[in-house]
Amino acid sequence: ERHDEHWLREHLPADGSVRIDNVSARYGSLIVVGHEDWHPGVIGLIAARLKEHFQRPTAVIAYDATSGKGKASARSVSGIDLGALVIKARLQGLIPEGGGHAMAAGFSVMKDKTNDLLDFFQTELRNQFGDSLPAPEIKIDAQLAPAGVNMNVAKDLQQLEPFGQGNASPKLLLSPLRLQRVDVVKEKHLRLNVSDLSNQQRLSVMMFNQAETPLHRAFEKISPQQSISLLGSLKVNTWQGRQEAQFLAEDAAILEG
Repeated sequence: ERHDEHWLREHLPADGSVRIDNVSARYGSLIVVGHEDWHPGVIGLIAARLKEHFQRPTAVIAYDATSGKGKASARSVSGIDLGALVIKARLQGLIPEGGGHAMAAGFSVMKDKTNDLLDFFQTELRNQFGDSLPAPEIKIDAQLAPAGVNMNVAKDLQQLEPFGQGNASPKLLLSPLRLQRVDVVKEKHLRLNVSDLSNQQRLSVMMFNQAETPLHRAFEKISPQQSISLLGSLKVNTWQGRQEAQFLAEDAAILEG
C-alpha cells in the first residue's frame, strides 16, 4: 500500500545501503537500487512498494555475488513509458537484455554498469519532462458516502472478485468526512474514527502499516472541523463468525473550503 514504510524497512538490506530517508534525495526522478541480499523472487514487490511510496519509476536489482550480473524488476507511474526506456537502453548497449511495457519492465545489468544506466534513465526523463515529472494520477471508480459502507454494497463488490492482474480491486473515494479520532492498533496500524459532516453517521476505517508515518503525523494535525476524503476499498470482514462491511483506506486528502 502507499506510504508502507514498515514493510519497506523490513525488506531493505540490513547493512543500511538502501534507506527510505535517503532514496528520494539520492536518486531524483527515477530510483534504481540494487543489492546482493535481495532474492529475484521479491524484487518486483519491492519495486512496486518503492514506486508507490515515492511516486516515481523504480527499478530494483538482485545482484549475483559471484558474477556481478543483476536481474532487475521495474515499475512505473502513469505518463512514463518505462518499457520504452529499457528497450532504448538495450539498443544502446547499456544492458544485455530487457523489455516490458509502459508500467512494468525487466532487464539484466552488470553491477559496474548500473550507474551508467541510472544516468541514462535520468537524462532521458529530463529530455522528455524537464525538471518535473508528470503529476501522479489516481483513477477513482466510485465515490461513497459514509452510509454507503454497508454489507449490501460490500457484497455487490465481492461479485467482481477475484481481483488481480487485469481485474483490479475498485478504487473508492469515501467522502466527505470528518476525522474524529485516530488510534494506533498493534503498534503499526491505524484505526480512523470518522463521521459524515452532520456527525450522524459514524464508522471505523482501517489503515494498515501506517503508524509513525508522515500520513499518521498529518492526521494528528487535522481538526474535527476540516473535511477529508479517504481513498481505499470496501471489503467484507469476517471475524468470529460475524460479517461486517469494512473500508480499508490507503491514502487521504484534505478538502478545500
